[in-house]
Amino acid sequence: MGYLGYFTLWIWKNKKSFLYALKAYYLGVLLKLFIDSYIFFLKYPLHNEKRLEIFNFAREENLPFIVYDRCALPDSWFFDDKGFNYDSTSYDEKNWNKALNEEQKIKTLAYIEEVLKGEKFLEEQGLSKGSDNLKRKLGLRHKKIFFVPLQVEGDSVLKNFTYEPFLYENFLNILNELAKKLFIENIVFVVKKHPLSLDLDKKPYDNLVFAPDDTNLNDLLGLCDAVLTLNSGVGVYAILAKKPCIICANAFYRFDNLNLQANNEKELLEHILSISQGKFNFDEEKALRFIYYLRYEFYSFGKSYYKKSEENGRIFTRVYRIEFYSLVLFGKKILDFNSVEKQNYKLNSPIYKPYIYEIKEKKLKGSLKDNLIVTTQAKFSHFKFYRLFRKFITNPKDFIMDSKKPFMKPVKLILRRAL
Repeated sequence: MGYLGYFTLWIWKNKKSFLYALKAYYLGVLLKLFIDSYIFFLKYPLHNEKRLEIFNFAREENLPFIVYDRCALPDSWFFDDKGFNYDSTSYDEKNWNKALNEEQKIKTLAYIEEVLKGEKFLEEQGLSKGSDNLKRKLGLRHKKIFFVPLQVEGDSVLKNFTYEPFLYENFLNILNELAKKLFIENIVFVVKKHPLSLDLDKKPYDNLVFAPDDTNLNDLLGLCDAVLTLNSGVGVYAILAKKPCIICANAFYRFDNLNLQANNEKELLEHILSISQGKFNFDEEKALRFIYYLRYEFYSFGKSYYKKSEENGRIFTRVYRIEFYSLVLFGKKILDFNSVEKQNYKLNSPIYKPYIYEIKEKKLKGSLKDNLIVTTQAKFSHFKFYRLFRKFITNPKDFIMDSKKPFMKPVKLILRRAL
């Protein structure tokens, strides 16, 4: 395929000057002189106007790109060459609604159990105390409970994929009024503040039940009869837990017989009553197919390390390191381990028994030694790519500035001027 150049677009302060310079560089120099093939890497491109403009430019010019961000499942990341979140065709039902064999079903069920009983979450959670204890604590016996996981105000999926009347600033007002009407039906809304939000004024919403801020997500899923959200990633957890979910915005996980879409307040009320009366039929087979696709065919997985900071009434988590153990790019799995957890064994462990003879003799047979050299070379080549890829994802600016490739020099000049 010719020489593959990875051209990273990262957005800095001077919107127009940087964008125009970028276009000029790409159209006038990069395509013709430096590389035959190129990829635009964009992190959550809808986060601000500058990134969105670059994203739209790449799409309009029909340029290959990959957008990447964290996903709803523990340790998960997506590298998507079809779009971002709801506007991506990667989630189209034709891509995943296919029959699974028995082994795939068992594998997926085991993964679902691992997530629902585990302690890994996208955001930090409190310790699990059990859904029954939580129900008693909140005084919700004999109630139909709709769990409402809140999102962070200003989140890119809220800014780009919500619609009237269910905008973030009005969502709790609508639910508060509905709760008053539904009290006679023994229906309650249990709301949880997003872990990255610092403040939430709960006083205006006297008809809603607010769970303690550190309540464990899985306890709330066990507690509820259904989930009600704008387009939170908790909607994916609702599928894992086989819970009906009402979605009040555009979400990538919205599919018939897995959840319901409310386009207005009338539909929202109808869906709530329908679920509370047991009229929603959840398709477990379809759910398994969707989760299998996300876990084993589309998402990548890696242990992430974060730095936290507080700005504008919310907590920001910035990833500074990722240890990938499953990596999917352009539909191909190029890395696949169970996890990155290291196992330590004592020297007298039975695991070393097959190697006792070689250890004592302090030498390897010729054929074994040759195989070891070949294996070591292959691993070295792999880990070199892995280290570079990890640096590219976590710190693209340094990746470009540290590159010794000649075709990166013009890119460095543009970045220096933009800083």
